[in-house]
Amino acid sequence: MLLLAACSATGPPGETGPPGEPGQLGEAGPPGVQGPEGPIGPAGRSAPEELVRELEDAIQKLETSETGEQIISSAHFTFGSAPPVTGFVLLSNLGNVYTMKNVNPTTVGSEFSHLTRIDSQDNFVALTILPKTEVSKPHFLAITASGRYYYSKDLKNWTFQAAVPLAE
Repeated sequence: MLLLAACSATGPPGETGPPGEPGQLGEAGPPGVQGPEGPIGPAGRSAPEELVRELEDAIQKLETSETGEQIISSAHFTFGSAPPVTGFVLLSNLGNVYTMKNVNPTTVGSEFSHLTRIDSQDNFVALTILPKTEVSKPHFLAITASGRYYYSKDLKNWTFQAAVPLAE
């Protein structure tokens, strides 16, 4: 009996000592179950069409070598009548339209400037004009090697019309 009394606590416990050093990290457990799908985010904003075209043009220029763009067709134009605006228009294989306006009906202009790009196609082959008459305005037609054709009444704004049903 004396032996039992010596191993048992005889009074209240003392104060808690300082914490020990942390042990080693254990192995990672298996992954948990995937949670529920979150709510749908707000709708994105579209880039303006003009910015998209500018970016496409810049990319096209980077992808094209220095001699990649070639003038493939030319025509003359006349708009209005008192006095008429006359000049020349060039079309490149990349669909770029360049114009040179004449100074007046008897003096040719001095340089071409980029007016617009018809489309991102890179295989344009021809530009033609249906001249104005007393009862109609001029119409311009540009066509690609694959048969896609576009028309314009003012050289600036072009509309894809259709594709020629070429034989396969």
